Amino acid sequence: MVAAQSEETTLRPSDLADLTGPSRSATTRLVDRLERSGLVERRACASDRRVTFVVLTPRGEEVFKEAGRVHLRGIDEHVGSHLTSDELVQISALLGKLADRVRGDALSTLTPTNAP
Repeated sequence: MVAAQSEETTLRPSDLADLTGPSRSATTRLVDRLERSGLVERRACASDRRVTFVVLTPRGEEVFKEAGRVHLRGIDEHVGSHLTSDELVQISALLGKLADRVRGDALSTLTPTNAP
């Protein structure tokens, strides 16, 4: 999940929907399923009881990390193994630039009023 990739590991469900693309109702259903699976939990905001955050559980963090390892192995197998060392340096620089841009856009939606 996006929260796991940010410095903060909590997000409001509405912010999660805005960051990932599905509708807010689809995100709510997804969070419900993830919560039933023990991968996330909902926590009330200490300063505003109307706000609920979605938080990865320790099990959710482990599943996310393992999925990341599988994902990276797939990238290496299907992309990285077909590139020269110079091409890997170039693509790494380009993807880093894109990641910085995406990370900046994603984190810009978190303000002190809605950040945990």
